[in-house]
Amino acid sequence: MEIEDEKVKEIVDNLEVIIQEIDKLKEVIPMIKYKEDIKHLFNTLYDKILDGYQVDSIIYVDNNNNLKYLTEYPALSGRPNLLIVKNKGYLWNTSYLSKNELFIKYFAKYDIPDDILNLMQKIPESNIDSADNSIFKLYHLIKKGYKINIIEVKDN
Repeated sequence: MEIEDEKVKEIVDNLEVIIQEIDKLKEVIPMIKYKEDIKHLFNTLYDKILDGYQVDSIIYVDNNNNLKYLTEYPALSGRPNLLIVKNKGYLWNTSYLSKNELFIKYFAKYDIPDDILNLMQKIPESNIDSADNSIFKLYHLIKKGYKINIIEVKDN
């Protein structure tokens, strides 16, 4: 009887490990499936829309105020980041909260075509937990529903 109990415990332990591995795969598989779409998205932005600016990440707020974070390479930071609100893209570098309003300073503004917006709708969200601190903070402030004020930074 004791040998049977040990075998049952061993099987249960093995099943728990398998379940954990399946959960990990559930996170990885969508990103593998959409890897080419993500690459196409960032290349199209670079080549055709953003005047040669490369971006590390995108925070996207659609027409229904749904929020999504996208990145091709989570470990990168240092390049400009793109905020897309509805169909306008902003290369931004600073954001701050003042009197319950979110202010985002941008230095370049772009019209984002429908094909890019549709592609972003299709791609699953990237893991925001690995994002740079400023991106992480901005994402969560937008998610909390603060009013967004986008301010152009002008060269003097």
